[in-house]
Amino acid sequence: MIIYLIKEIVDSGHKHICLDPDCYSNNHLNNYQYPRTDPVIIVLIISKDGKKVLLGRHKNWTKDMYSCIAGFIEPAESLEMAVKREALEETGVIVDDVNFHSSQPWPFPNSLMFACYAIAQENTGEVEDLELEDYRWFTKQEVLDAIAESDGKDPRTSNIDESIPCNLRLPQT
Repeated sequence: MIIYLIKEIVDSGHKHICLDPDCYSNNHLNNYQYPRTDPVIIVLIISKDGKKVLLGRHKNWTKDMYSCIAGFIEPAESLEMAVKREALEETGVIVDDVNFHSSQPWPFPNSLMFACYAIAQENTGEVEDLELEDYRWFTKQEVLDAIAESDGKDPRTSNIDESIPCNLRLPQT
């Protein structure tokens, strides 16, 4: 039996075709998948003076859990445009000086997250998207304290005793 290792690459590399004319996948198998990847931004909004960061709380999170602002990138939208739009829609804050920090793949649900940071310029007071129940400014020390006090368990999926005083809990990844 001859094993054909050479493949033809098609569809921008998303599909490989065996060159063996008797290859089962070429003649009988048609269950090709083209997994979609959804681009997402997450942004740390920093105050003009650099002393505070703006974090938001989703409606169904525990009362003291906050995270960076995030959202999907729309078709034909740049990272910078998506950061500015999401910040404005979810918090009413106009941001500028958007910078890319890093990226992280999320196989489930097929996302690629682009982490950015931006500087807050102005608060319009108008929130378009009611996805967040609250958003607040936190000092660097408050964020560092929340990281130090974390037990490594995600507050979204753990049984958290909300009677224990806490100013800020951060989601774990």
